[in-house]
Amino acid sequence: MPTHKPETDAIVLNGETIDLASNTGRELTADCTRAAENPISDDDLRAKWELSPADLENLTRSKALVRAIRGERERRVRSGLAAREAAAGYFVQAPKILNSIMSDTGASPRHRIEAAREMRATAPAGSDAATANVGPNFLIRIDLTRSGGGIEEYPSPKVLPAPKATQEVKADEDIGW
Repeated sequence: MPTHKPETDAIVLNGETIDLASNTGRELTADCTRAAENPISDDDLRAKWELSPADLENLTRSKALVRAIRGERERRVRSGLAAREAAAGYFVQAPKILNSIMSDTGASPRHRIEAAREMRATAPAGSDAATANVGPNFLIRIDLTRSGGGIEEYPSPKVLPAPKATQEVKADEDIGW
């Protein structure tokens, strides 16, 4: 049963003390915040953290966790992360809506064509393997100036999908037909 230890910003969860400043504590705080904002459900939160309904109710009584959730919510709002997650949640409905417009024979042909164009833009052509290697860019910076060295920087590799195999046939070549 989760309880709050007033001398520290920690809670006891499933018999284990979790400091809210630790990685696990920050992850719990982020998940609780997301559940409060509704990108994930309380059931998802309970399943991930193996909480009973009573455990979840007790978490809401932890003043330290409530303070951490307020701080996390403010950070998410200011950074725009809360809005992006909410928009992504609504965006998953777009293909269904676009399909209903595209399939509606009573809809204007112009609207049906626009829905098809938007659907094509939303669903990239090609296999998942072609888009699986695309990820966020990052930079690893190592500062060695204290030991007499310099600053080394290693940018993330740009992984591009392999080019499609093409076969060019010139007009004067025999193509074997």
